[in-house]
Amino acid sequence: MQRGKNTVAILKRQKCWPLRKKWMEDLMQHGLQRAGFRRAELSVLLTDNQEIKKLNAQYRNQNNATDCLSFPMQGTFTPFLKENRRDALVLGDIVIAIPFARREAVRMGLSFKKEMAWLLVHSLLHLLGFDHETVRQAKEMRRLEKEYLCDFKERHLYD
Repeated sequence: MQRGKNTVAILKRQKCWPLRKKWMEDLMQHGLQRAGFRRAELSVLLTDNQEIKKLNAQYRNQNNATDCLSFPMQGTFTPFLKENRRDALVLGDIVIAIPFARREAVRMGLSFKKEMAWLLVHSLLHLLGFDHETVRQAKEMRRLEKEYLCDFKERHLYD
């Protein structure tokens, strides 16, 4: 891990045109910095519906495709993260099914870019220990998603 810099590794097994890898890295860097991290590491795998279905079955006992999965390295560890933000941490892995995300974007009337931005931030929040199992948790997570995305959009208006 690089000293003093967050590391975001993006592996594309599925084309996600028109999104640039740099844009996705910038979004994740922004989220990490906003959460106070300076030396964290995470990976993002962009894949197909078959692979995410297999992972969903293996790790969540759900035999269906989904839009995204998050695999925190530390489990549920919000208190640990709050105390160790400046330490070198491997946060975990994010997996996004590009065909599923495209279908959801169309279904919700969103651009693919907006759907991907939401999925990336949503998944990052899961790595940071947030969840949406209760109504209260879901409201807090939705609030943070909106804050992160609005702040990122303001900083990148002319990209």
